[in-house]
Amino acid sequence: MTLNGASIINNTSDSGAIWGGGYITMNEGSKISHNSSTGSAGAIRMVSGGSFTINGGEINYNTAVADGGVIWGYGSSTYNFNGGEMAYNTAGGVGGAIYTGANSVVNISGDFEMHDNTAASGAGGIRFVDHSSLVMTGGKVYNNMVNGEDIAFYFYNGNVDISDGELDDNLNYSGGNGVTIGAADITGIICFDLSTNHNTAYLKKEFNAFKFTVNESSANFAQFNFKPDAGYVYVDGDEDKLVCLNSGYETYWDATTSTFRLKAI
Repeated sequence: MTLNGASIINNTSDSGAIWGGGYITMNEGSKISHNSSTGSAGAIRMVSGGSFTINGGEINYNTAVADGGVIWGYGSSTYNFNGGEMAYNTAGGVGGAIYTGANSVVNISGDFEMHDNTAASGAGGIRFVDHSSLVMTGGKVYNNMVNGEDIAFYFYNGNVDISDGELDDNLNYSGGNGVTIGAADITGIICFDLSTNHNTAYLKKEFNAFKFTVNESSANFAQFNFKPDAGYVYVDGDEDKLVCLNSGYETYWDATTSTFRLKAI
């Protein structure tokens, strides 16, 4: 299904406006707005293995009583957000905008904006289910809320690659450290929960400053480190870009292992 200047508005069911979303492309001038669900999927319930692409238009003011204010996915789907906006959507459960389903991929690029979405728990923006991933090379994500806290994304055991764009909200990550950060403008906090044996996060060859916290109750806390990409050359003061918010700790460069690590101060 391709939407060119089309509007899907004011529909109500137990799965919003569209059930069985397979391959959907939304272009400039289109709207998917003011739809609601008595269960999950405020606007679209995606089948397994489908795809949703937005190049322009608005996906606003959709509501789900349960999960996924806009989209609830069965999994293994691909979401390409290249332009337009997804805003003011609400979920009574998790995922104010999207509940991905397992093994899904979300690509955020261009001038796409995700903002002012809310959920009761998990993430105001996107709840990434097990083994799902985010690739962010552009776009802007801000003011997505969970109970008054700015949380855009919540991951469990997934992969995150943020090389560019703007992320003003927090990112919560648990189940491992498949996180790679580059030259994105990140003003939110990246919260690492080391609930498995993974203890390494990754940096691009060139990276901007960002703030982070690490779960100190994990046995892996002492081994936590940031590993820069191949070709990185340490410059004095680079550790100041990695702002540790754990009380009593700071980031330092370990020349022996060529990683950034934490030390007590």
